[in-house]
Amino acid sequence: MELPDFHIPHAEKIEWMIETNGWALEPVSHDAGTDPPTPAYAYTVGVPGLVGFPDIAVFWLTPSAASGLIGLVVDA
Repeated sequence: MELPDFHIPHAEKIEWMIETNGWALEPVSHDAGTDPPTPAYAYTVGVPGLVGFPDIAVFWLTPSAASGLIGLVVDA
């Protein structure tokens, strides 16, 4: 069984996440080629409009873990 193609334009992905959750998460991969190396991180889009606080950045967590942590913060 072949899975359908879920690739959508980046802007549509962000819009969908904001419509679904009220905020979106944008993960950024680490870059070991820089000096010093750049860590992986994830940041939010839309948190200020949802709860009136600044967007959030989380470093060194997987996107899934960052999403869970940020979800707890936003819900609080």
